[in-house]
Amino acid sequence: MTKIKNVTILGDSIFRGVVIDNNTKRYTFSKNIDWEKIEQELNVKITNLSKFGSTIKYGYEKLSQYLNDNPQTDIIVVEYGGNDSDYDWEKVANEKGTHHVSKTELDDFEKTLNDIIDLIKSKNIKPIISTLPPINSTRYFDWITKDGKNQDNIMYFIKDKEVIYRRQEMFNAKVVEVANARGVELVDIRGKFLQSNNYLELMCEDGIHPNCQGANLIVQCFLDKYR
Repeated sequence: MTKIKNVTILGDSIFRGVVIDNNTKRYTFSKNIDWEKIEQELNVKITNLSKFGSTIKYGYEKLSQYLNDNPQTDIIVVEYGGNDSDYDWEKVANEKGTHHVSKTELDDFEKTLNDIIDLIKSKNIKPIISTLPPINSTRYFDWITKDGKNQDNIMYFIKDKEVIYRRQEMFNAKVVEVANARGVELVDIRGKFLQSNNYLELMCEDGIHPNCQGANLIVQCFLDKYR
């Protein structure tokens, strides 16, 4: 009988399965990403350490703590970049004319991603990296300003709503670059989303979280690659 492989998922709200509740219009945790289906079809046992709102710095700290306990895991899947590329919109809205930086600078993101790969490999565990699903700038802009944040101040800073998309795309490109440079397997969920005729049908109202259809597509990406 084939040995069951133990897989650990290390990511943010995308891999945690966070969606928007249609009634309350608030984020809620769900089982939108059917990791159980992957467990059954790929003969693996999954431990999901993904956390809503986490950046790659948190991921590194979480991974360090986790590996100190000598877990019986064979593979660690890493998915970060969405929150790292984002801004503190409260500050942007309230501090017009101030220079703002994303939650993680791109150079720091690259270094920490490499540190995560080094840490995983040092334990003789296999790393796998996931790309990021695309986002929609217009939906996200409307979402972050729905509670009355100063749209004029935000637009003064970003100049163009599509900057939000391009910023996240830049972090995704860095994910791909690091994976290729380090010879780490890559699961390209972004490509699957962009191949859709209308990827907005796969996204929640906020323009950044996959909905149920999008979550199913993420599951399919893993099944297609590892069956």
